Amino acid sequence: MGYEIKSQAMYDHFVSAATVLDQLAKLHNSPWDQRTVSRRVRRLCRSPDIVGDGSLHEDDVRSKVVRLLEQHAREWEAFKEGLGNSSFLTQLLDKGGA
Repeated sequence: MGYEIKSQAMYDHFVSAATVLDQLAKLHNSPWDQRTVSRRVRRLCRSPDIVGDGSLHEDDVRSKVVRLLEQHAREWEAFKEGLGNSSFLTQLLDKGGA
């Protein structure tokens, strides 16, 4: 069962989504991205829309977010390895995205 990209817009969405998933898989590896994650976690823990009347502990949330990112990275790498080097997606991401 194949998937046919029928328009430039569909292609652009595919490239964008694949690039975002690839970037997300790399998010926890660089110090800059770790600072970004920490900033976002702080903001999340202080957001009244998320927290309501309760509270979220930053360390707990940060550890869960990092675990999520690490799991995504493992699964994304396994997915890409399963595609092989001749895959369009693999070649696209090796070139740095779009």
